[in-house]
Amino acid sequence: MKNMVSKEAYINGGEIVAIPLFMNNDPKRRLKKEDYNKEFAFARAIDESAGKILIEIFNKTGVATTSINEIIHSGLLMKPLYTIWSGVRKKRWKVIGNTPHYDKFKHSKYNEIQLVLGAINDLRVWHAKDNSETPISREELINGDYQLMGIYDYTQIEKKIIEKINACSTEAIKRK
Repeated sequence: MKNMVSKEAYINGGEIVAIPLFMNNDPKRRLKKEDYNKEFAFARAIDESAGKILIEIFNKTGVATTSINEIIHSGLLMKPLYTIWSGVRKKRWKVIGNTPHYDKFKHSKYNEIQLVLGAINDLRVWHAKDNSETPISREELINGDYQLMGIYDYTQIEKKIIEKINACSTEAIKRK
């Protein structure tokens, strides 16, 4: 029997997923229907390439039934990053809808996406608009607002979201 590889995409661009913020201490746990009223973050799949999914994480948090419109108009919590779709395939993340008439250039500002890659002595910024790279210094990386071009698994994404939300909350408290 031949090993068949599916050519079907993992995602449809514009899919919105609910990412649980309450299961980070249990990496094997699956989402259950009774969890839908707990707190979730929300992300949109921008593009897929060779099994890597470029996603953006929104500011909005809420229950799994939060309005798609409310989610996509809440702004971004962090710069886009790559993941694999195992969170969805393992039934930990839930696809809750789609962005109507999704266009990655319009809705996700694809041409403005930049990610840093390379070794510490050979850092480069990848530009989505033309798939080009430009050198960047370590100091520019540290002092700038960049996302590293890693491929984060679902638990790493959940942890990054929680850390970012906590950092934003701490900063808001300091400003008061």
